[in-house]
Amino acid sequence: MLFIWAFDPQKNPKDSLQMIKEIKFWADRFKAKVQPVCVLTDSILEIDPNLDTKNYREYVNRMVAKYLSLTSSKSFLPAKILSSSSPSRRKKALVLSEYAKQNEADIIFINSHERSAWRPLRLGGFCQALIELTESPMVVLNPEVQHSKRISTVLFPTDFDRASKTALSHIVPWIQKLKAKLLLFSRVEVSIYYMGSTSAMPSFVDADYFIHRMEDVRKGQAHKWKKRLTSSKIENDAIIQKEKKSLANDIVNVAKQQKADLIALVNVRQPRAERFLGSTARDVLVTSPCPVLILRP
Repeated sequence: MLFIWAFDPQKNPKDSLQMIKEIKFWADRFKAKVQPVCVLTDSILEIDPNLDTKNYREYVNRMVAKYLSLTSSKSFLPAKILSSSSPSRRKKALVLSEYAKQNEADIIFINSHERSAWRPLRLGGFCQALIELTESPMVVLNPEVQHSKRISTVLFPTDFDRASKTALSHIVPWIQKLKAKLLLFSRVEVSIYYMGSTSAMPSFVDADYFIHRMEDVRKGQAHKWKKRLTSSKIENDAIIQKEKKSLANDIVNVAKQQKADLIALVNVRQPRAERFLGSTARDVLVTSPCPVLILRP
């Protein structure tokens, strides 16, 4: 197996060290090789006019070697420097995405942006573009997350659609290898149903019947998925609950309550919408208490 570390030499060293430890955990479990990759553009040379490409490559290699000296892992390969003709974050993400595809990378690991009071839900342009463009699974760490010491519970938010079913089939071998419990989470939205109006006032229907009916449907779907997971010898459980706050908030709260070690999210690319990452996925990524695995169905 091959893992790619999207390495940024300008990233906060504390974040990079957490990522090194996270990747080491995964590499040891899956006996994978890890390729640190940095995308170089001409704009980086503006930081120091005395830096040329050769010197910068040496600088990146020294930075990677310094981090690796703090670990005992032998899984890491020498750093790979890629070139982008444009300083655009999206262009750089495309270069890395194509490299991952050509080399059949199994997972890409990346840090999200630091949060701030002005931008509390900032994911980072390069990270967001890479999530939108790549076909490879990704593990994302926000700056508040500590590296994994174990992965015993994986939270899988789903509405039991076809995309989730496909993504589930991809994650099952990893869950088996990790010997982790898979926790299905499905939220039933609370809706007010408008049923026409009179000249005096609009008419609404009590939604309790529809909510209870949807809960029963989701429980039935969860039961079928649980049977399949059990037949694959995966410990599992399911939580079906009514909408409380935003979907992202509900996912993060369940992850905290259940002490999940990993959240697995399905990222579906919509036609003509490649430039946009759903707000739910973005908010989960920047507020999650644990690493997040992004899956493409």
